[in-house]
Amino acid sequence: MCMKKIIFLVIIFLFSVRLFAEERQIQFSQLPEKSQLMISSYFKDHSIISIVIEKRVSLIQYEVVFSDEDKIQFNNEGKWTEIKCIKHAVPNNFVPEKIKEVLDKSFPDNYVKEIEHDDKLYEIVLDNKIELTFNNSCRLIDVDK
Repeated sequence: MCMKKIIFLVIIFLFSVRLFAEERQIQFSQLPEKSQLMISSYFKDHSIISIVIEKRVSLIQYEVVFSDEDKIQFNNEGKWTEIKCIKHAVPNNFVPEKIKEVLDKSFPDNYVKEIEHDDKLYEIVLDNKIELTFNNSCRLIDVDK
């Protein structure tokens, strides 16, 4: 009897994990409108190879992968949260002006390969692999070489 209960609980657990975490392919038209507009404006020359929606209990996010391996993640509202560019710089429009000033002054020969943003921080990776962290006021708070 005890073994049946354990098996039952394991099955329930595995089933509930599947219910609370889902990833599936979607079409461009299923992205939030804000995401579609951003891609059409700044990545129009890129070919999309994959768009995945990830749903969890308290999180919905979208990941768009392009043929050149660039990636963009969006939150459920369609705002970008992460941009990774493999062979070129992240478009300047996504780097806040105050951060650009710091980069131009301290890293004039480098460019942004990755930028991640949440409610509190901007995390930036330069082409020379230096990682910079800025607070939400765009003040540099950490450099990881």
